[in-house]
Amino acid sequence: MRLFLTAALSCFCFVSFASELRTATPENVGMSSERLARITDVVKRHIDTENIQGAVIGVRGRVKLST
Repeated sequence: MRLFLTAALSCFCFVSFASELRTATPENVGMSSERLARITDVVKRHIDTENIQGAVIGVRGRVKLST
C-alpha cells in the first residue's frame, strides 16, 4: 500500500510540474536537432540490446525544455 501511495504521489507531482514546463525547438534554444537525435539513437540501441528497460530523457537549454 505504501508503494502505491508513493507512486501515486510521484505521478501527481510530475503532472503538476510538467504542466509548468515551457518547451521550444532545439534550434530556438541554441541546440542542434541532429546532435540531440544521437542521444535517441544511443538510448534505443541500449534498449534493443536489453542493457536497460527504458529511459526518459529531458534536455534543457536556457530556460525551456527542448522537444
